Amino acid sequence: SNTKLEDRALRILADLAGVERQRGRSLLNESQGSVKRALLMAVGGMDRAAAAEALHLHGPSLRATLEAMGLSLPHPSKGL
Repeated sequence: SNTKLEDRALRILADLAGVERQRGRSLLNESQGSVKRALLMAVGGMDRAAAAEALHLHGPSLRATLEAMGLSLPHPSKGL
């Protein structure tokens, strides 16, 4: 269900970027539900358009995009 998916997305944001649930909800709304864009927005301090462009330029891999931009997740995960 949507509630389960949202909860999972919020846990991912909390685990990988240290984002609290309320901020996570805000980022997910701003990113139009994209966890990758929300993570880039949280870590890189960018807006949705910049996060989408970064993913477009560097491929769909979040890891590759972060590395290309010189960014890292504060709480890295093996599953990235």
